[in-house]
Amino acid sequence: MKKITGQATVMEIHHLTGTWNYMLKVRVKNTRMLEGLLAKVIKSVAGVERTETVIVLSSLKEISQIPTRDPEWM
Repeated sequence: MKKITGQATVMEIHHLTGTWNYMLKVRVKNTRMLEGLLAKVIKSVAGVERTETVIVLSSLKEISQIPTRDPEWM
C-alpha cells in the first residue's frame, strides 16, 4: 500500500464496504498518465486483481473543508 500512498497523483484513498475494497481519487494530466499509474503502480501491488476506472468530466462542487456548524435545516 505504501507504493500507492506515496504517489503525488493519488489525492485520496478510502476503504469501502460492498463490492470494491478501496476507492482512490487521483489527478493526472491525461489518460496516458492514468494508464501508466494503473499499470505500473496500482496493478503491480500484490493482491490487486482488478480495477474499475471512472473519469470525471466536470465537477459542480468540490470542497476540502469539513463543516463545523450544523446546517440551517437542522
